[in-house]
Amino acid sequence: MEEQSTSGDEGERLTSRLRFDTLGQVFGTIAATGVGLFVLSFFGLFAFAVQSPDGAEMPLSHPTLIVGFGSWACVVISLFSYVIWAVRELRKQSRDSDRPISWKANDADPYGQRERRVVFALGFGVLFLLIPLAIFGGADGS
Repeated sequence: MEEQSTSGDEGERLTSRLRFDTLGQVFGTIAATGVGLFVLSFFGLFAFAVQSPDGAEMPLSHPTLIVGFGSWACVVISLFSYVIWAVRELRKQSRDSDRPISWKANDADPYGQRERRVVFALGFGVLFLLIPLAIFGGADGS
């Protein structure tokens, strides 16, 4: 029985995907996947509510709730991880102090583009973090 070994090109390809400077793409992919699963679990909850008899409660161990909570946690963790990574990258990157910060997509330099993405990710992460508070915080009916 012969043992397989990875060739130099394949090993290099695998390590090139998970370098520190490519972590932003990884966090973005995880966040996008989490958002997709969260939306699908929302549709599953809606289908359960439509098909269940009046007054039926969904158990906490229902797969739709588990996937919904897991995907929500995945999005929040990956977005805040991206923000931390991107801020560290911004500190390494030099900024032209003469050029004003532009929030227009066409005018921004790479530093400004990364700043805009960090602010967007932070806002989206905070918004996604507040979803459970909006759902469960207003449950008392007042």
